[in-house]
Amino acid sequence: MLDEIVQDGFDGVYLDWVEAWEMDEVQDRAENEGKDPGQEMLNFIREIRTYGKQYNPDFMVIQQNSSELINEVDANALKNAVDAIAQEGVWWDGVGGNDDWTDPEGYDYASCCSDYYLPRLRKYKNAGFPVFVCDYAVQKADEVYQKAAAQGFIAYATRRSLSKLTTTQPTFEKLNTPVITIDKTQLNSNGAHAYFYIDTSTYSNGVHTIYWTASDDVGNTDGIGSRYFTIQNSVTNSVARGQ
Repeated sequence: MLDEIVQDGFDGVYLDWVEAWEMDEVQDRAENEGKDPGQEMLNFIREIRTYGKQYNPDFMVIQQNSSELINEVDANALKNAVDAIAQEGVWWDGVGGNDDWTDPEGYDYASCCSDYYLPRLRKYKNAGFPVFVCDYAVQKADEVYQKAAAQGFIAYATRRSLSKLTTTQPTFEKLNTPVITIDKTQLNSNGAHAYFYIDTSTYSNGVHTIYWTASDDVGNTDGIGSRYFTIQNSVTNSVARGQ
């Protein structure tokens, strides 16, 4: 499978079910075999990352869930195995809707485990790992983005079925939307057609998002991209650093 991933041009893997090492049956079997299940999981992930980097030096591994792993193994050891962590349902979760995008049980249910996840995710962040959160929220999406930004996490709000790309966007601290007209005589030329300066001093430090829409002469409009970026204002200057 890893060979196919590399050959198809992917830059890494997003590993689900890392928490398998925490399951009772895995713990029991590991004890019977005299093994440390957390260390075995770490070894397994490290082997994946090492193999990928043989073919692509930028190959990355993102750990999904199992934030307890950082308490089980040394953070420095983790740095040789994973590049980031993503955690589901930090503040909002679903109790159903795994196969149905429209099922109202697939979002906006308060997470049972915020107090468990947050100190562990902060530990990852303090160790230098990017922390992504995937919360299942619609009406609560803005809250997710605000809370994540306050923690220095990068958020994505969606629904339990994960069958579509979400269209939720954080609505707090919105920039005044600039409208830029492109000179059609410059189409297909090299270089940027337009630019827009952001005065970062008017915004709080932390992770923000920016997104673009484009409209043609007959009124068709569509999104063309988005990026998260980190604002880190200092006393003497203001900087927007891409992320």
